[in-house]
Amino acid sequence: GDNWSLRNDGISGLEISTLKFIDNNIYLCTYRKGLYVSTDNGLTWSSNILKTNDYVYSIAKQEDLIVAGSLNSVYVSLDNGNNWNKYSKGIVSENIAYNLAIKDNIIYAGTSNGLLVSYDKGVTWERKYSLFNNTSISNVQIINNYIVVCNENGIYLSSDNGLNWSKFNNGLKDLTINELSIINNYIFAVGDGAYRSKVSDFGISDVKNNKRINQKISFFPNPVENILNINLEKESNEPVPVSIYDMPGRLVSQTYIPAGERSLEINVEGLLAGVYIIKINNNFNKIVKY
Repeated sequence: GDNWSLRNDGISGLEISTLKFIDNNIYLCTYRKGLYVSTDNGLTWSSNILKTNDYVYSIAKQEDLIVAGSLNSVYVSLDNGNNWNKYSKGIVSENIAYNLAIKDNIIYAGTSNGLLVSYDKGVTWERKYSLFNNTSISNVQIINNYIVVCNENGIYLSSDNGLNWSKFNNGLKDLTINELSIINNYIFAVGDGAYRSKVSDFGISDVKNNKRINQKISFFPNPVENILNINLEKESNEPVPVSIYDMPGRLVSQTYIPAGERSLEINVEGLLAGVYIIKINNNFNKIVKY
């Protein structure tokens, strides 16, 4: 920080709300001018990839899925920013002004009144995890396979996609944490002061060892009445866990696709009619039982 240089080629005069580094690119969220990106460390900036007159407060990206948070709505691109759709179903009087995070195609949105979750790539949203209700979520991040959430009560961590949460406040004199950053296996927290903790102190393994297994998975029929069929793109050398959760997050069914096989039939006749979340190989999707 001894020397600074101004780099505003293409963004001069913009009001910037958020700057974020993702996949070696820099993204700028702006007020009423959309979303901008730099691919050369800020030397130049492309014309906005998202054109909107709304305030854009936050951004998250996973592969070709990009989500930008605005007032009472989100913008979603499934093709790396070439095309966008605006969604607001389930977002009622919520201000997504803080943070967005994506894990296994599930999108988490920190709002001024709790945590919202979308299981269908931003099309619909629902309030989840009652411990965050009526609290302002200042930060949501994914670290390895963990979800980290900050509010005025401190730092929370979940290793099972939100089914259970642990609080990590040891050493924090001020529980209101506004920013979290991960640098060289340390977590830096900023509130009324700055704090540092080893990632391993949170029970999280070395962030450099994070690998994700990519495999196309299909399941049908959906909606389903009796038998749900699951097909993998290719065989796995290890058993593939398949879990089904109800909407409150309770595990209602668990089984495995055997090693060396690609398909499985699950009898769901005994489940009550409704919407469920199926987890297959760290991928989450909605199924409807009727």
